[in-house]
Amino acid sequence: MKLKQNNYNKKFLELKTFIIIVFVFCFNNCLSQKQNLTELKLFVYDCRNTNNSVYINDTIYFSSTTNNLNAYKLIPKQFSQNVFKLVNIPVEDYLISFKNKFNQEISKRIKLKKENVNEVRICLDSLLNYPQNTLVNLKTNDTLIINYTSSGCFHSNSSKVEIIKLKENYCAKLYKGKYGSNKYSLLKTIILSKENLKCYLRFENEINFVNDGGCTTVDEYKIKSKYINKMLIDETCNWNGFIYLCKNIFGDIKLY
Repeated sequence: MKLKQNNYNKKFLELKTFIIIVFVFCFNNCLSQKQNLTELKLFVYDCRNTNNSVYINDTIYFSSTTNNLNAYKLIPKQFSQNVFKLVNIPVEDYLISFKNKFNQEISKRIKLKKENVNEVRICLDSLLNYPQNTLVNLKTNDTLIINYTSSGCFHSNSSKVEIIKLKENYCAKLYKGKYGSNKYSLLKTIILSKENLKCYLRFENEINFVNDGGCTTVDEYKIKSKYINKMLIDETCNWNGFIYLCKNIFGDIKLY
């Protein structure tokens, strides 16, 4: 009788030990899985002004670079404003694909961290590259002129930027005009810094991608020098290239 009791106690102890081991294993496994999951907050901006909401038309694709099963489609109408959320996704390297506001396909690699929440920001306002640069062709005393007019339901204005090649650098002049007139008054003159030159480079390349957009505001651009002669109309209401160019080069000056 005593022997049977000892055997029973031994088996009970073995079963108890087994249950504890299984519990610990399952707990550690669940904890490990939880630690390798995260919430993703994806913020989509026009990074020239992060205070402005961006209207997104196209689906954003988000996929793991190592596991084809971890792929997601972020459909704009399923999310509010410019924030996309994905919960309980594996902490891995991902490829994010989207269209910028110039209708170019953009792909970026991102690496998520082992944190409860990962925040990722993407900019819709950047081109794939910026190869065009007319300023480098200018000789001393050559000029490049940007004539800009804008008209809409409640405004009409005219402005002009003149860039002059000096011996060692560039000078830029901002003029304010009157809509429908060729008369301008000088607002500001500066010597362009390297950052200013980058702003112009961005403007010159991006203007090649603007087009009709159905907006009631019509922005007309005329760019002229020995090496470029371009005229186009922007009706998108979301590029505002001249406004950002002047803001970045001349500061906060009221053009109208």
